[in-house]
Amino acid sequence: MCALICALHRERRGHLPHGRMELYAAALSMLLVRRDHERGIAVPEGIRLAEQQSMRLLQRLAYWLIRNGQTKMDHSTALALLADALPAMPSVAGQGDADQVLQHLIGRTGLLRTPAAGTIDFVHRTFQDYLGAQAAIEVMDLPLLVNHAHDDQWEDVIRMAVAHARPKEAAALLTGLVHRGDREEANRARLHLLAAASLHYATEIDTETRELVGGRAEAWLPPRSPEEADALAALGPGVLDLLPRTAHGLETDEAGAVIRTAAKIGGDQAYELLRHVAPTLQEIDLRSDFALSEGWGNFDAHEYAQDLLLPRLARSPFSDITVRTPEQLDALSLLPPLRRVTFRGSFTARDIAPRLSPEHTEEVQIYEGQALEHIRFVRDLTALRHLALASCEQITGLDDLADLPLPQLRLVKTPALFRFDTLAGLPGLTHLELFTALPWKDLTTLPVHDNLAELVFGATVSVSLRGLSRFRDLRTLVVNQPLTAEDWDEVSSLPGLTTLLLGDSLAHAPVLPNITALSPTVNPPSSRST
Repeated sequence: MCALICALHRERRGHLPHGRMELYAAALSMLLVRRDHERGIAVPEGIRLAEQQSMRLLQRLAYWLIRNGQTKMDHSTALALLADALPAMPSVAGQGDADQVLQHLIGRTGLLRTPAAGTIDFVHRTFQDYLGAQAAIEVMDLPLLVNHAHDDQWEDVIRMAVAHARPKEAAALLTGLVHRGDREEANRARLHLLAAASLHYATEIDTETRELVGGRAEAWLPPRSPEEADALAALGPGVLDLLPRTAHGLETDEAGAVIRTAAKIGGDQAYELLRHVAPTLQEIDLRSDFALSEGWGNFDAHEYAQDLLLPRLARSPFSDITVRTPEQLDALSLLPPLRRVTFRGSFTARDIAPRLSPEHTEEVQIYEGQALEHIRFVRDLTALRHLALASCEQITGLDDLADLPLPQLRLVKTPALFRFDTLAGLPGLTHLELFTALPWKDLTTLPVHDNLAELVFGATVSVSLRGLSRFRDLRTLVVNQPLTAEDWDEVSSLPGLTTLLLGDSLAHAPVLPNITALSPTVNPPSSRST
């Protein structure tokens, strides 16, 4: 396809059609007629077909493949389809039989090929869908198109069918999609959004149909959560036409979801959309920044860093950048010193250390850190305030951090031989999060200084709260387990506790006059999820 577009670009002296359908039509015209004519090849294989004659025959083959859910057909099937068509095309039938015509289409159009002996397919699925959609409109198979609209293999066919259709046919097809969506809850979002995405392909459409389609799409756009973004992305590239190309007027959750949708879809069109949206984000927009960082893995690492992350970091220096691949690690050299960075992959200390800035890096999170052999490099990070370690199988203690004034630490899935007693070597530790199995039955021997202000126990942790009362400065407590009467006594004795998050019912909670934030569920922020 790239080679074809380049050839078309050269033939048209740098002037490619602007629309997708016009591009395909020009490419087909070049392949079917003008290529041989302009090269002086008059009657190859003794057969000369006009452009429309070739199109009709190819449409028949393409539509058979689409209707039958196939990408290739037997040679005998292709012969039968052409033989059935030739009696209605006497000027073609007079030049040769079905086998001769088929050999001409394979040899001269550049659209068909024989990938294996006895089989035939189109060189690119796009041309199959373009020609098949044209055939569907010509035989008035609008109900068939609507009935297959839930299948993502038919989405491009339906969009192109709208483009090929006359105004009344396009309106009937779009209305059919909407009404089927109204009836079928399971397919409602897909059908309503497919109708909206297809609307842009219609050359002419009446106001009533346009308002009907647009009204249904409003319920799904813009996406407002990661879940809605993922559902939209599953509908394919056609959704990109429906997404806003600016963050102006969007709430922060909507802007982040739009970025997530485009990033998950990927491709050039999605990349261009991101290049339009990113500069319009609010100066501080953590949800959008997280989505922008997460989308990095779906595009070229260096281009993405240069075009999207670098300008964003210039406006929002607190952005959290997530690094997953060696290419992304290398691309960090294009970015300014990072305040917050997350590593998710098999990176060693030698990989990570040069990418951190002693004066600027405030937060480092290392997940899936099986390759990390030590954390001595942390000692050079004078600005560091938060460190997270997850699945770091070679890190069996925190001796490398001894006596550092590190205030915040998160440990996730520590190895079986991890020495928790080395926590005592962090005198400045005020915020501790533990999402790992613990060796104690209660907190009387928790080896940390008494100046904790925040203590978080993850869902995998089950430990008695006996001994909690010694942390007189504790302001936030997160526990994912039912509390006993003794546990409640410990909680009640904390004079400074203002935030309590529990993974259990609050039905038996005593009166806690100092608590200003109380919740029965725990949902850690997605930016720190494992």
